[in-house]
Amino acid sequence: MAQKTVKFKTRGMVCTACEMLIESSLSSVDGVEEVSSDYAKELTTVTYEEERVELGRLFEKFERAGYEATVA
Repeated sequence: MAQKTVKFKTRGMVCTACEMLIESSLSSVDGVEEVSSDYAKELTTVTYEEERVELGRLFEKFERAGYEATVA
């Protein structure tokens, strides 16, 4: 399956606990392979299987975790 990596500008992160919450939340999506957040840069990088994950599902996970994300 084809993998895709997308960087998200992530607003609202203030500490490493925020990073862990986002990483845990997005990693729970079936088809997400890797998530890395950096609160200092306000950036989250997600690698996922294109055929299994819709971008809207990732935005939903950001929102439910309490963060605002846009494609960087």
